[in-house]
Amino acid sequence: MATIPRLGRILPATLLLLLLATACSGGGGGGGTSSSSGGSPAEPPPDATSARVTVTLALNGTLPPQAAIAGVAFTLRFPGIPAGTASAAVTPAGILRNGLLLPPVYTAAGNGGSLQVVLADTTAGGLRATGPVAAVSLVVPGTTVPPPERFAVENGTVVDLLGNAVAGAGIVVSAVNGQPSP
Repeated sequence: MATIPRLGRILPATLLLLLLATACSGGGGGGGTSSSSGGSPAEPPPDATSARVTVTLALNGTLPPQAAIAGVAFTLRFPGIPAGTASAAVTPAGILRNGLLLPPVYTAAGNGGSLQVVLADTTAGGLRATGPVAAVSLVVPGTTVPPPERFAVENGTVVDLLGNAVAGAGIVVSAVNGQPSP
């Protein structure tokens, strides 16, 4: 019986995250090469005309004193990276390293692409801290690592255990690291 109240708090948050994922999916497009957490990344190894890049995304802001984060949803845009040439693998990281990752959705666009990500915390009490939540590994064309300003977070949503948006919290690109091709 002790698990029913906890389930009662987690279930609405999980349903909200699923609804957010559906809402973020927009008009489709889809396809691409995305993978969920676990195992090795789905992107091909870099060659002489590409670079491997890891974009770290973090939960930031000032959390209200009683806030308990249940999950996050966001769209990572990479404008200026030609459509269809980026492949991506998403891994929960940092404070959400043991989180549940819904299958990310890669969408190619005329001058770039986007990746829709939904992560849910799996602990009973939720998260009460800020920090890294995901690492997105990309192989991009070109022999240099793109600067952080080439990536943008849109539609970032942070929800608590009751499924409410958490005021003052957001998702940001916190780092871009990479291996330029030789």
